[in-house]
Amino acid sequence: MSTSSLPIKKNLIPVYDSDEEKQKILSMVDMDEIDRIELFGGRLIVAKWIRSKIGSIITVRETKKEDEYQGKVGLVLKVGPLAFVDDENHNWCGLRAKVGDWVMYGHSDGSDFNYSLNGTHDQVPCKVLNEVEVQAILPRPDFAY
Repeated sequence: MSTSSLPIKKNLIPVYDSDEEKQKILSMVDMDEIDRIELFGGRLIVAKWIRSKIGSIITVRETKKEDEYQGKVGLVLKVGPLAFVDDENHNWCGLRAKVGDWVMYGHSDGSDFNYSLNGTHDQVPCKVLNEVEVQAILPRPDFAY
């Protein structure tokens, strides 16, 4: 069966609004503080995307914990000075993840840490990734799981 003969689903209501999900994460971080982080080389910081619902069902604590440890999508918060710069080992063909992009990575890639907004106990699960661990730039966070 060719892809041109596949049925096209129309009028689907998106479960997540990409901009709304970005704003949720950005409301929990101080971007001025994030900007003061000095990343070495080709690294970037992403805030892990934690699902708040699956379809119309609100997620339970266990699902959110699973996303913290097994999630594969994050919002780019900071890009290091050498990330996605062409060199003798890599040709990025003009692709570059930038702050505000949703990216996909392997769940075990990078180094996990929890960002805490100064003066609060709230934590945002994050990762420091090497540029080569970014597998794709996604149009919305629920594009891949």
